[in-house]
Amino acid sequence: VQEKVAREEAEKYGAIASPKLDAVAQSSKDSLTGSGNFGPASNVATNNYLVGLQLSIPLYTGGYRTAKQEESLLLVEKTKAEYSKSEQDFERTLRSIWHALNSTKDKLNALTAAQKTGEARLSSTRAGYANGSRTTMELLGAESDLIGTDYALYMEKVNYLLNRLRLAALTGEISEQDLTLANAYIQ
Repeated sequence: VQEKVAREEAEKYGAIASPKLDAVAQSSKDSLTGSGNFGPASNVATNNYLVGLQLSIPLYTGGYRTAKQEESLLLVEKTKAEYSKSEQDFERTLRSIWHALNSTKDKLNALTAAQKTGEARLSSTRAGYANGSRTTMELLGAESDLIGTDYALYMEKVNYLLNRLRLAALTGEISEQDLTLANAYIQ
């Protein structure tokens, strides 16, 4: 839209600077009837018709029109460049989100496996602590590692969910179901 406006502005200043040839037509009719102090008037009717060409040549204005036309043409180029940049930014953002979604799936699989391993480690550490072969520090370390893995898994699920919402919003396909799913997961 901005490009179209700038292009029309440039055309306007280009048209103003060029000579114009117009066809002109005019018609008129005068009639006089009646009476006055000097007697009755004779009926007088006059019909005038005029057809011709009118040439308009603009005067020099110190370069104002050409400067405005050049400015308008540069605005056309500027709007084209801004549009191109916004397209590139959109594509870059879309690729970034798509890449994040794909890499998040792999991270989720790895963190899920790490969580299972952490649970198994905690279970064996608790059993070892109960029979005296493990220390309290080892038990606390196993619990801490599992909590860290659980937190990382939760955050990665949130990132996956947010990236899905961002992708749906960018493509214009976001639905109420997507938002309900996100809301249910976060709560």
